[in-house]
Order: sequence, then structure tokens, then C-alpha cells
Amino acid sequence: MAISFFGHCALPPSEAALLLGEIRGMHPDWFSNVFRMTEAHVPSEPFGKDIARGFGIEAKSGFSLHVIDKSRLDEAMQALDELYRLFGIDKLVITREMDSIHPPPAD
Repeated sequence: MAISFFGHCALPPSEAALLLGEIRGMHPDWFSNVFRMTEAHVPSEPFGKDIARGFGIEAKSGFSLHVIDKSRLDEAMQALDELYRLFGIDKLVITREMDSIHPPPAD
């Protein structure tokens, strides 16, 4: 069974792409051996934006993360926490599939 997460972001794709590039540079192993991460893109209309709105964010961009090594799921969760820290919890909501929010880190 595949495990996928979706980032719903309040930043435009160009700004989100810069942050995604930054985290790829800081943790290249995460994004080559733990996850496959797509590029930032404009959410599909109206479905993508409606889902994001339902999770409390007006999405201008989105990206997805697909777990490729389930034995490293702890690192995957660290990566999601780091994405929240980098983007800010007011600019990003990460969902597991499109069903439920993966909560931001407590700190």
C-alpha cells in the first residue's frame, strides 16, 4: 500500500519551489531515498483548492510526497515536520492522502 502526503501551500508556486529546493539541498537523502517529491504546482481547479480550503488554507500551490522506503517512516515524519518549520504553519497544511491533516510539530 502506497503512502502519500500532499502539501497545500498559501505561497505561489515560484516561492514554494524555492523552499522545496532549499529543503532538498539541506536533506538530499530524504528526497532521493525516503520520498519522491513533486515540484510545486498550481492546485487543480476546483478540486485541489476546495480540499485545501476544507483544511483551512487558501492554496496557491501544492506538491506531493510519496514514501518510497517504508522502513524509514520515522525519517519521513521528520521531513514533514521540517517542511512545516520551513514554510510556517500559517502557509502550509500537509495531508495524508486527501483525507486527514498530518499535524505540524508541537514545538
